[in-house]
Amino acid sequence: MATEKVTLDEETHVYLIQHFIKTVELAPYSGRHLKEEGKPSAFTDNASITSFTDKLQQQQSDDTLNSTMFAQLAATKQFDPYTQRTEWFKHFAKIMKIVFWVMESDAFLEYKTKSASFTVDKVFLELLAAIAIDPDVKNVIQKTLGAFKELPGNDRAVTLFYDNSGTGRSGNFQLNSATQDSHGNVVMVLGAMNFESTQHTTRFLFFTFESSSTKIFQGVQKIVLNELQYGRVRQQIIDKLGKNAHDKIADIPI
Repeated sequence: MATEKVTLDEETHVYLIQHFIKTVELAPYSGRHLKEEGKPSAFTDNASITSFTDKLQQQQSDDTLNSTMFAQLAATKQFDPYTQRTEWFKHFAKIMKIVFWVMESDAFLEYKTKSASFTVDKVFLELLAAIAIDPDVKNVIQKTLGAFKELPGNDRAVTLFYDNSGTGRSGNFQLNSATQDSHGNVVMVLGAMNFESTQHTTRFLFFTFESSSTKIFQGVQKIVLNELQYGRVRQQIIDKLGKNAHDKIADIPI
């Protein structure tokens, strides 16, 4: 069986990344996830709601959840996700690129709604309309949002998400969804969003905000994971996350 030829520069690059992962500091965590093969699934993952189509394998979903959480916690250790949104997202994007996600933008752009009021979930769906996405991804996103909305307020998935993504008048969160393309790559819609408002709510996803009193920012885009390279740092990320890799993820039945 042929083996991949790795140059000295590549080996050095991976070593430096492994050293970075080992030494980077993560913000403290304030259900073990299990994706059934051949079925769509969804999870609360730190400050994210992440869904997967039936095309993804267990390892791919684990890699997506763990790498995203790792980048979020590393960014939160350096910057306040609510008062330093620009710096936070740039650092998040930097970490995602370091752990082999191909990501084009590191900017949070203000999104101007056309109506007098809005809900965050509807704004996210509007943003998706501007991106060419797999129909299966759109379907699983809509299914996941519907399922999350129906969960009781004390459900573990609900409390984990809101406890890690909002302060009452501001929020920094992600509505992500991943699938596998025809080449076997993990392709994810990164639904990065942030808001600040004079209105107060602890359950912001379906809350009706007034456009005149609320600003919303977004970094929604498609990103791709280089799994071959990520496999070389996978265990280091799991080790660094520690209990977070289990305790900070909760299932959303869909």
